[in-house]
Parts: sequence; structure tokens; C-alpha cells
Amino acid sequence: MKLYLLIYLLLQSICYSYGQYTYITQIGTTTVSSSSNGEFEQPNGIAIDTEGNIYIADRNNERVQKFDVSGSFVTQWGSSGSGDGQFAANNGAVDIAIDSNGDIWVVDRGNHRIQRFSNSGAFEFKFGVNGSGTGQLNQPTGIAINSGDTIYIADRLNERVQAFNLSGTFLFQFGGTAGSGDGEFASNNGPVDLDFDDAGNVVVVDRGNARVQKFTNKGVFMGKFGSSGSGASNFNQPNGITVAPDGTILIADRNNARISIWTDINGVFANSSTFGTSGTGDAQFNATSGAVALAFDPAGDLWVIDRGNHRIQKFDGPALVTAPTSATVAATVFLEGAYNGTNLNTTITSSIPLSQPYSFNGHSGGSASGIPSGAVDWVLVELREAASAATANNGAKVGSAAGFLMSDGRIKATNGTDDLSVFLSGNSGAEFFVVIYHRNHLPIMSANAISESGSAYTIDFTTSSSNTYQGMSALSSLAGSKFGMVAGDQNSDGQVNSTDLTNWRVQNGGAFNYTGSSADFNLDGQVNAVDRNDYQQPNSGKSRQVPFN
Repeated sequence: MKLYLLIYLLLQSICYSYGQYTYITQIGTTTVSSSSNGEFEQPNGIAIDTEGNIYIADRNNERVQKFDVSGSFVTQWGSSGSGDGQFAANNGAVDIAIDSNGDIWVVDRGNHRIQRFSNSGAFEFKFGVNGSGTGQLNQPTGIAINSGDTIYIADRLNERVQAFNLSGTFLFQFGGTAGSGDGEFASNNGPVDLDFDDAGNVVVVDRGNARVQKFTNKGVFMGKFGSSGSGASNFNQPNGITVAPDGTILIADRNNARISIWTDINGVFANSSTFGTSGTGDAQFNATSGAVALAFDPAGDLWVIDRGNHRIQKFDGPALVTAPTSATVAATVFLEGAYNGTNLNTTITSSIPLSQPYSFNGHSGGSASGIPSGAVDWVLVELREAASAATANNGAKVGSAAGFLMSDGRIKATNGTDDLSVFLSGNSGAEFFVVIYHRNHLPIMSANAISESGSAYTIDFTTSSSNTYQGMSALSSLAGSKFGMVAGDQNSDGQVNSTDLTNWRVQNGGAFNYTGSSADFNLDGQVNAVDRNDYQQPNSGKSRQVPFN
């Protein structure tokens, strides 16, 4: 049922009357159960190889059928029985996975075993016997093989997941306890299908509990989502799962006759959309035995098994997009104190060091060959990727770069002319929250994740408080209906408090230098009573609104 795409899928909105995906075609005749080539009787599992060949577990015909990338029948193998290459009657071939060698692994549920075939259907190997002991199986239902060729089996009636190597040797297991607690599976109806996210974590459909659980590749519980019902975030006997490399999760929500689409960003799960309704028409699924399994082909199109209607439907999947490796940021920001009603003072330009001063949250390094005319000070721009602003904490950082804040409020590269370029790592998409740091002002973050417009990620923090996360709680109101970063955080700890006042007293009246005069909150080259009376004292008690941990 799993396809390890070598491409990156970013789910985007596609207009369609039934949901996000557009129906294209199908294999099989709607509502007709048949044992003829290219027809099905209660198909149940699907896998697609890197060349686009489609393998279908044709359950009640006790066989596997192979189709080419266009959906044309190629070959089939299997018969009813318990011999090599045979499958249990009406309860045998239920799921399929493909290893890195291109071999086909089929779950033979009623015979409590897993069989391996060549891609042309020649029997090669089997493992598994009925039981509850280590390495034994009881009505196995789902299979997935990760990039390291570890085989994970949804051992349904044993309420567990077991892992094996390609030789069929038991490696480890997790679950094994019937229940609804974290890491437990519903009795006799729990783990039915599974797949992997791009970090190698395992997501498992816990059908009887109407949810999906996420584990590390060794089985340590990480999270869960879903509950019983028919709402957008609910499931009714979910049956199949596939995961795009960006972490987007698609669930075959069987008894809700639909596909449910979820995002997983830094462990925060959210339902983004659903598509499908009950029926026999295009993009509809059998009411109680319809959407049971799904997989993407190499072109990014989605194939869904509609079991009760004895067919496989193909949908025009989202565009294939490569996550960016860098982002050009065009940000505008003002600093309270340095703003003079028109622009920012450049009094300390000649004292700005060539090396940037930021070395926290994983950022280090960066320098300029010279300080450009009109530079106000160094600032740090950080990009974060998260499902919401509230969850865009330090762990959501995907890139950062230091640049110069210029007198007009624009942040530029070290040459003072180009927009700032930020290299990205670990991002799965192309929308980011923008965080701005200054050495003695409280940091701010964009209220929303922004996308690229033209050739840059553009945001202006100065014109509207709604552009900043937490609005006026994170900002100072400036002259001319402008907004700026809050001054007074002398030690850059995210708080304006008595410590900053104590340090101001130490620096008050001293000769100016860049690092020794950090209590110069208005950047006029002096530490004096103005810094205390106009900035530190009025802002005392304020703190950063940028999510931290």
C-alpha cells in the first residue's frame, strides 16, 4: 500500500465539487464483482512502484493483479489455499508493500503470514505462523517497508505492530495491549494499516479507536489525532493511510466514505480538508466498505481503492513542488527610540562592528566586509515553519541570517542594497513565520506564516499592528501611526525588567562603545537618563511575545 516517492508532494488546493482532488478515471467496473482480468471482488490493498506499476490485493479473488502506469492489465497471480503463492479464501491478499529491491510483499491475513514475490509474481519467500508469541501473527492486516528495508506489520488481533528484516527475522514490537490509552490499540480491531513520515516515524491507523497514532521507528509513542464521528476531524472505521514526504497524511476514512487530509508540523496535527461522498458515482465511495486503501504514483496522482464498489479510482493529485532551500526576505521594521518620526537614526553607524552579534538559537557566524552608509544596526531574521503562530517556537526554526537594518526600516544584506537571503534546512513547505531580533529590543514575529510574493517573502511590521503576532502586546506605538520593536531589553533575555535597569546604571554616563553600551536604547551613542526614563522604565514588565519553547 505504500509508495516511497522520490519526489516531494506539497498538497495545494484544487477546485473540485467533491473536494480537493479531481477524479480522472478508474480501473474495474463499478459495482461489478468479477474474477476476469482487470476486474475485482472486494479489492483491499495497493502499492505502486517507482516506475508507476500498480499492484492490487484483490482479496476475494485470492490474487494480486498488476497494472501498468496507464492502468492497463499486465498480469496476475495467486489462488485460494494455504500453499506457497496461494491466499486464504476471501481473507487472504489484503495489503501490499514493495522493498528497495522491487520485490512485492503481500499480507495473507487468513493464513497468518507474509509472502514475497518477484514483480512478475513468482513466489520467493514467506514467514509467519498463527499465534501471539514473538514473531507470530494473528490476522495481520497492514504492511509497510521503510527506506532501510525494515518490515512493519499491523498485527491486528494481537493489538500490536511487529518489525522484521527482509529474512523474516523478528526485530521488535510495540503495542500489544488492548485499550484506548497512548500506545494501545483497540481490541481485535486496532492496528490495520501504517506508513512512515519523512523522518522515519511510524503512523498507525487504530481503527477501533477511530484515530491515528504516531510512533518513533522503534515504537515510542509520539502523538495521536482523530476521534469517532463524522465531523472534519473525526473518523468512522478508518482503514488506510499514506504519507507524503512533507508529512501530509491521507486517511481512507472507510465508513465516512471519504479521504481525510491532515498536516503534521512539528507534532501538531490538523485536518486541512476531506473529499468524497457516499455513492457509486465518480469521486464517491461505497457507504460502508468503500475507501479502504490509497497510494500516490510517481506523477503525484492518487489512487484509492473503493472496495465495496469493486474498483480503484484515480484522482489528479496536487502539483509536485520542491521545498525551497533558500528564501529572500524583504522585511521592514522600526526600533522604538531610534525612530525619529520619519526614519531611523544612524548615529552609531561608525561604531557598528563587522561581525554580527547574534549567537543563539542555533545561529552563529556572519560578517560584513564594510558597514554600508545608512546602516542603523545589525538585526537577525529567523524563519520558522509551524501549523500556527502559537506553535512557531524555537524548534520550528528552519533558517536565519543576520543583516543590516537601514534608516528607512528595510532589512538588507550586508552590502546594504540587496534583500536578505536566508538558507533553509528541514522545511517541508514554503510558508514561514518571520522573526526579527535586535540586541536591545524585544523580538517580534509575523502574525501569520507568509508565502513568497514575486521573488521575496515580504512583510512590513511598521504599518499595522495586526501584522505582528500578539499585536500591541508585542509592539510600541510610534509617531505617525507607526509601530516598532519595544526598547529596553539590555541583556537580550526577552524581558524588560530590573536587571536591565541595574545594567543601565553600570553603563550610565560611560564612553560609548558597541558592546559596552547596550543600554543605549535609542541608539544615539550615549547611555544616559533618556534611555532609562523614556524606554526602560515605561517598558518595564514587558516581555517577548515570540513563542520560545
